[in-house]
Amino acid sequence: MTSEAFDANLGGLNGADGKCAAAATAGGLTGVFKAWLSDGTTDAASRLAHSSDPYQLPTGTLVAANWAALTSGTLAHAIDETEFGAATPPVTGTVNSLCGGVTNQGVWTFTQTDGSRQSGSPCGDWTDNAAASSPGSLTGGIYSATNPQWTDTCSTSAVGACADKAQLYCLEQ
Repeated sequence: MTSEAFDANLGGLNGADGKCAAAATAGGLTGVFKAWLSDGTTDAASRLAHSSDPYQLPTGTLVAANWAALTSGTLAHAIDETEFGAATPPVTGTVNSLCGGVTNQGVWTFTQTDGSRQSGSPCGDWTDNAAASSPGSLTGGIYSATNPQWTDTCSTSAVGACADKAQLYCLEQ
């Protein structure tokens, strides 16, 4: 997960992937990293490699044994480390309406547990952060969760949600 939080103007899916690549480089991680993120027309499952290798945190903690386990709805461990292998800091200075009741643990996803996209178009397909914008139906995850809520729990259509800040899950390809 990125240590930095971003508003919804990620520059589209490619921009989000670039943020993951920059985070990986900053953390000394090698390889190609992409965001676990969908938009209104593209599923995360169709843009990410379906690895038979384990998905692990930077410190080596197992998150999921493979793609099937990652998309099963239950993780072995929460995705709660940054690119530096540190505990994920809470997002501060934001209302984080993405995950209303779970203060400051929101992650942009717009992705269901199986990697498919949600219905609608999130914040102009990740290019709009205007405070007056309505996101349509915007969903995200909670980084402390190991159940389906890790990717598909928080839902909002609140005006201003696109201006909120949340982190990104980044997967090595």
